[in-house]
Amino acid sequence: MVAISWRERAVLTGECTWGGDPATRQTLRQLIAQTLPKTVAALPAGGRGGRVIPALFTRMGATPDALALFREPDGVCVDLPTLYTDLAE
Repeated sequence: MVAISWRERAVLTGECTWGGDPATRQTLRQLIAQTLPKTVAALPAGGRGGRVIPALFTRMGATPDALALFREPDGVCVDLPTLYTDLAE
């Protein structure tokens, strides 16, 4: 999944996990190591001058190890309770 704001020069690229278990470090490592570089390479000028934000949308949240890894690149994690709260506002 990818969302682009040309005005903000920002790209949000993410992964959805909707299974019954929290997302693991392996899931997020794949997003950071494989998906993000491919997304950046596909942007005009190779994404220079822009910002790429990794995102995880998950029903069951993520393990503490996964969240620690995800915070390094300023990732965004949205779990089901967060989604419900945000939609209610």
